[in-house]
Amino acid sequence: MKFSPTHPAWWEYAAVMVGGFAGTLSRYGLTELGASQPVATLLTVNTVGAFLLGLLLGSLSRPGPRTRAYRLLLGTGFLGGFTTYSAFSLTFAQNLSSLWVSLAAVALGLGAALVGDQLARALKRGGR
Repeated sequence: MKFSPTHPAWWEYAAVMVGGFAGTLSRYGLTELGASQPVATLLTVNTVGAFLLGLLLGSLSRPGPRTRAYRLLLGTGFLGGFTTYSAFSLTFAQNLSSLWVSLAAVALGLGAALVGDQLARALKRGGR
């Protein structure tokens, strides 16, 4: 089957669905483990997820069908389900008195994604 950006193949939908299912279950399990510290758990999950997304995207810099499959399965699917903006928004809306926590979460996420991206690029350069 030929790739067409306007008509995704069935496997692309399946990759996002399978990855999203696994990512959501992973986040749920970690949320249950850290139920006594919901803000810290959410910060940890989203920071780790941002780092992993940076690492993934930094390592998949060459376009191609395999790269697309990994991005859909692991990036859009797994990490999209693992990190969730709705949980982030709800948790911090319930803790508006802690505006600094919300700002720290955004800063941690951006920093973690940048570190992951740079690490992946450094590893690729070292492996040549």
